[in-house]
Amino acid sequence: VLLEAADRIPSILLYLCTFPYNSALRRNTLDAIQAIKDEEDPAQKRRLTQRFLRFKSNESKYVQVAGAVLFASVPSCLSWQVVPSSHWSARGFFYSSIVLALVAVVSGAQQQMVIPVEEVDNNRTNVDELVNRLTSSGPGEDAQTSNHKNNSNGAGNNDGKSRRHLNHRLIFTLQLPLMLFSLAVVAFLAGLLAIVFGALGSADGGSDDDRKIAVLFGVVVLFLICVSYSSSHWLYKIPVQKPEPSFNV
Repeated sequence: VLLEAADRIPSILLYLCTFPYNSALRRNTLDAIQAIKDEEDPAQKRRLTQRFLRFKSNESKYVQVAGAVLFASVPSCLSWQVVPSSHWSARGFFYSSIVLALVAVVSGAQQQMVIPVEEVDNNRTNVDELVNRLTSSGPGEDAQTSNHKNNSNGAGNNDGKSRRHLNHRLIFTLQLPLMLFSLAVVAFLAGLLAIVFGALGSADGGSDDDRKIAVLFGVVVLFLICVSYSSSHWLYKIPVQKPEPSFNV
């Protein structure tokens, strides 16, 4: 029982650290790399790799656009008249959101330039070597060593155990733009919460309007969190079809 609980610790930590985008991370990165790793047909493995790299490139574009919008929008919030008199954490969260959005844009642009989408499409990249980089668990580990580790675990292992042999450092790098953008959004919302609920922490407990605004804003935020989490959870339950054969491969 203790061993089973210990095996679940990495999954629990991963979920807590990536809560805003955990479903997207698992389906679009972890499950995609795991599918590439488990595929034995070379042609199908190349198609899965092509689809994965195209998606990560498109994800980087999305982060760049959304991060740029957030980076341009948050500074205008600092000009609100209520901000100077609000709790100090509001300005701190807004400044943090600006920096996180900026670094997310830069990180997304860097990944878009480095991810070898065209090289894989034009057969100019060794797919086996690329897959080995995605699935090796550490530096210097080759595909044969990785396969030997997987076979020694037995065929009955679940996805959580097999994922321990993915390249966690590379996975962290691939999801970095989305992580930074998600943190920027969380910091922006935290700044709004500090403004709204910070007024209730004054000596007089805030005015009657402050209390009404806090209640209304709290209800709306809770509703949006529930709706966003539920819709994301249901959306990523849609099964993914394997790519059809292509004459270009």
